[in-house]
Amino acid sequence: MTQVRPGLSERTASASPCRPPSTTSTLSDGIGPVWHRADASVAVLTAHYAHLVGRPDDVELRRWLVTRLESINDPRREQYLQLLAVVNGWPAPKSLTAMFDWSIQALRVRAPQWRGGREAAWGERD
Repeated sequence: MTQVRPGLSERTASASPCRPPSTTSTLSDGIGPVWHRADASVAVLTAHYAHLVGRPDDVELRRWLVTRLESINDPRREQYLQLLAVVNGWPAPKSLTAMFDWSIQALRVRAPQWRGGREAAWGERD
């Protein structure tokens, strides 16, 4: 049985928040984030996160997801993880920058009603 932090369900703890199933294959297949062929992957991505956080797959979730992915896509984070690997003798982690860039652009291009405007943090209007 998986050891779960208080407040997290076993489902949330065991899921991979960084790599929903079809996003990585779409990226490796060379499908651009603005292409219509990417629509299904974006739907899988948003449904995956909606399930993980227990919220509906709506505009608010997509705004939150873009904000979250942008904050995670900081080059300092990647440098920190590489340094951790060196210090601890772990294998170097693969870069997720291309996946984060693809996901952010794919979400933004499908949300013209809020692209360019200020994106509220989740719960800001609650």
